[in-house]
Amino acid sequence: MSTAITVRSSTRTVLAVRSNCLARLQTKPNVYAFGTPYAHMYDDLRSKDEELYIKMGLISMLERNKNVKTAPAKFQLETKEQFDIIVTFETRVFDAVVEHLSNQDSINMKVVHVLGLHIKDNHQQAVLGAANTVTLLSMLAESADWENDLAHVLEEFQQREGKQVLHAVMFY
Repeated sequence: MSTAITVRSSTRTVLAVRSNCLARLQTKPNVYAFGTPYAHMYDDLRSKDEELYIKMGLISMLERNKNVKTAPAKFQLETKEQFDIIVTFETRVFDAVVEHLSNQDSINMKVVHVLGLHIKDNHQQAVLGAANTVTLLSMLAESADWENDLAHVLEEFQQREGKQVLHAVMFY
C-alpha cells in the first residue's frame, strides 16, 4: 500500500508518505509498478480471485487507497516540492527518505523535519495510524513556534499515545 497526504496550512506544508506499491502474496504474487492506478490494481485482483483478495483485506485496502490518491508514487521522484515536515509510516521508508535527502545537494539549506511513525499495513492499523498522525500534526499546529516546540511536542505525543516517533532534521 502506498498513501501520501499533503496537508497545507498558512504556516507549513506537510507530506505524509508510506511507500510499498508491491502487493506480494505468498499464494499468488502480484507486483505493480509505481504509478499504476489503484483502480487498475483493484480491478485486476477482483478479476483474478475476488473472494481470496477480499479475505486477505487487499480489496478493502485498495478501495481506501483509491479515495486518497490515484496511484502510488515514489517519493524520490516527487521531491521537487519542498515540505516543512515529512511523515513516514515505516522505519525503512523513514531511512530511505533520510538517505535520499542526505544524498541530495542542498540548494537553499531549508530545514525539513522527517518524522517516522510505525504503522502496520492493514486497514485497522491504518485507521489508527491516521488518527495518530492527525493528533501529532494538530499538536504541532497548536504551537505558536512549532519548530522550537517540536522536541517537546514529540515527547508529549509519545507519552500520551504510546507511539515512538523517529525524527531527523534534514535540508533542501
